Amino acid sequence: MKATYKGAVADGVAATATLIKSADDATEADKGPYFKDADGKAVRTLKDLTTDADGVLELPKLYADDATGTFLLRINTTGGATLTVELKVTAAPSGGASETPTESARPPRNSRGTHRT
Repeated sequence: MKATYKGAVADGVAATATLIKSADDATEADKGPYFKDADGKAVRTLKDLTTDADGVLELPKLYADDATGTFLLRINTTGGATLTVELKVTAAPSGGASETPTESARPPRNSRGTHRT
């Protein structure tokens, strides 16, 4: 994802990324996609994130548990901008690994901000 302000790169922007329950309930989800912390444990909120010199916010790999469906990743910046990204998780093919990165991500129509894939 890339942060901009009035068309210019916004470097050093602080952000938080949270996998949330729904568009109407921004509390942290208790199932679905997750990140891993330094100990390899599942976490669904990443704090103290910052955009780089090019305004890019890179997130670590996302993993999926046994839950399938559409999930939401919300990124909030200290400046008040919010971006919500839909994550679609499908069942792994037979014989597939139980821990796989999410299949696809795209922002919903009502999100604000820019993203980079």
